[in-house]
Amino acid sequence: MIIKSKKNALLSVFLIIGILVIASCIISYFKKYHFFLAIILIIVIAFSLIRNFKTKKQNSSNFWLSFIGIFLTLSLGLVVEIWGTQNDYWIYLGLPQNIEIPFWVPFAWGLAYKALYKLEQALLTFFTTFSNKLIFCIILPAIILPVLGETVVIYYGVWRYTWQPQILGMPPLTILLLGIFHCSIFIIMCKICKLLSINDPVYSSFVKT
Repeated sequence: MIIKSKKNALLSVFLIIGILVIASCIISYFKKYHFFLAIILIIVIAFSLIRNFKTKKQNSSNFWLSFIGIFLTLSLGLVVEIWGTQNDYWIYLGLPQNIEIPFWVPFAWGLAYKALYKLEQALLTFFTTFSNKLIFCIILPAIILPVLGETVVIYYGVWRYTWQPQILGMPPLTILLLGIFHCSIFIIMCKICKLLSINDPVYSSFVKT
């Protein structure tokens, strides 16, 4: 039973990574239709929340936790985007002159939360000690997954960074800040779980509810 569980978790990891790469390619291909992409991402988020609600009717707190995580990441991600584009730290390409941030970008941040959560949940199957869970289930995914997605869209010319030096189109500072951002979201969600005594499959592994 344990072997089967780990096998399913490993399949989930590859599936999440595969979906991320495919989604990044789709965004890159349709980058000029940023309003259309925003609608698609909103539909995906809505579908995810509806499915989450249906599967967790008996424990609605888990549904609201997912909603808060998406909304929090979306909102703070938008703040980061405004800060970065207004200071010309990165530039989105192929947009009308009066638009600095594509409409789809905040919703991509929201979906990044869902992708990381699913990845964290799958990876927790393989680790037992707190230090290993912290490193391999939280810190490394918070760096690797966003960097993987960004590398694809940067390669296809969706945006570019102005910071130097760069590795695969990304400044090391950006990689560090992405990791800090997503780890901070994780810490906030753990605090919410502890405050509201919510038993969550991921966050409860790090806090006593």
